Amino acid sequence: MLEQRVKLSDVTISELINCLVVKEGGMKRALGSDSPKNQCEGSASSQYESAEQKAERNRERNREHAKKTRLRKKEMIEGMKIRLLELQREVSQLCHLCICNANSSLI
Repeated sequence: MLEQRVKLSDVTISELINCLVVKEGGMKRALGSDSPKNQCEGSASSQYESAEQKAERNRERNREHAKKTRLRKKEMIEGMKIRLLELQREVSQLCHLCICNANSSLI
């Protein structure tokens, strides 16, 4: 069983980080390790995605961002409409009070 394990002294820290990054979904740029010489065995094909795959991933991320933005905007507009109605009611009440006070002062 010990013979099957990789000796940690034979593996550099950057290789270990690179292997973890590849397995975790490719956050290599965040860790600053995108050198092709730091590849895990058997993961080279998944590590470097094609330009089309990268473009599709970016498009999907943009779609999700746009969807969230539209929802936030919709919620903000609904909140503004509610606030507008509240302010219109308040203005109406104040106008009514002003008219009542003006009429009572005329009497």
